Amino acid sequence: MENGGEMTKLKACPFCGEECISLEEYIFGEGQHIATDKYSCINDDCPATNGAYTLPQWQTRPLEDALQKRIEGLEILSSAGNLASDCAMEYRDELGKLRQSLKKAIKEIMDKFGDEISISDVGDKTAMSNVTKKGVGLELALVVLKKHGLIESEEK
Repeated sequence: MENGGEMTKLKACPFCGEECISLEEYIFGEGQHIATDKYSCINDDCPATNGAYTLPQWQTRPLEDALQKRIEGLEILSSAGNLASDCAMEYRDELGKLRQSLKKAIKEIMDKFGDEISISDVGDKTAMSNVTKKGVGLELALVVLKKHGLIESEEK
């Protein structure tokens, strides 16, 4: 079927899904006959077989078109959701690696310094000065954290 010089693909029957055929329908009146293009379903058992529809009538499917647009939108959302899920999994894996590095660094610091420092001492200035007085070098703790990639070293 031509539409302004280009071929228009006829949609399948909205009732049964079969092909559409073009009918040459002749309308007789007052001694005249006029040929017009009408369309119908090829399935004899389909209710659309008994009708003759114009091209716009046959091709117009507001519910089907709306559903198709909705499906396309949902497919885009699904793709975005899959991408977000992949990113979340990647960050989860990175977080797990970072957590393991942190555990190793804390264990190494605790092994080196023994009972001289506890995790609860970190925010307490008095405890930190007591730790420093006991000979525990905070610089050494920073070296361990840098070694495990938990803090970046300052390049000068």
